[in-house]
Amino acid sequence: MKRSFLGAYTMTTMLLAGYSTVFAATTSGPSTAPVLNGVSTTPPGETSSMPIAITPFATTPPDMYWNLSADPYNGSFQDVSNATGIYTNYYFSPNAAGEISMNDDVISDGGSPTNYNLYLWDYTTGQEIYGATIPLGSNSFEWTGLNPNDFYYIEWKANGNYNYIGGTFSVHY
Repeated sequence: MKRSFLGAYTMTTMLLAGYSTVFAATTSGPSTAPVLNGVSTTPPGETSSMPIAITPFATTPPDMYWNLSADPYNGSFQDVSNATGIYTNYYFSPNAAGEISMNDDVISDGGSPTNYNLYLWDYTTGQEIYGATIPLGSNSFEWTGLNPNDFYYIEWKANGNYNYIGGTFSVHY
């Protein structure tokens, strides 16, 4: 009888512990990060150990500002085709000398791309400032001679049909 009671007590305790774990896991609070076009991001001034994920839902130019003077803008993206491309979640301004730098590391996410298309857009005027076909891998860019009073954002596109790219990036001065 003692064994039966002890076994039932142990089993009940284990079941309750399992339910409390599930309950705790399902009741965690929502992210405090703002959501833009279905993209979750870390607000400027907050740090994150993981890059900010840009998802294929960010297929329109951004409508929020990131202050590069406070923090670099680090991010990642995946499954980007040539049909839709993907934009940074934020626009940003160059430093007083009119410079913006970016490092990216772009890989194939499907198909057989060997390069990708990269564009720098002037948010203020809507004009393409820079456009080039870039080989996959780690690349560094420095754009100079930009208008310090304008805002800018970046777009990535896979090159070729049925090709997809993904990667990480850091925009900074």
